[in-house]
Amino acid sequence: MKLGPAEKSIILLALALLVIFAVYTVITAAAAPELEISAAQFPVPEREYNILNTSDALININTADSEELARLPGVGTVLAERIVQYREEHGLFSFPEDILNVSGIGEAKFENMADMITVSG
Repeated sequence: MKLGPAEKSIILLALALLVIFAVYTVITAAAAPELEISAAQFPVPEREYNILNTSDALININTADSEELARLPGVGTVLAERIVQYREEHGLFSFPEDILNVSGIGEAKFENMADMITVSG
């Protein structure tokens, strides 16, 4: 098979483009600074994650202080203080569901914490 002048020109053009691309790649790779990314550049926010999934980890809402209560899902420091205040004003909770009487705790919030709380030791 014999190549005509048009085929030869196309092959030469393709080879020239390949050489130009290779030279460009080598030059830009040599001129580009090394990119170093470390975990130190992206610090993990300091936050305590407390997974309560065993019976040993139940929080007794009758004896827990506000810091311990704040570990419950959906309960921050303000709501934890409100739980302690309610307990002091109305006495101990008889059932876990009694926490629904605390202002700011509704059905959805209770459902998220129900298996993490107890009223007995």
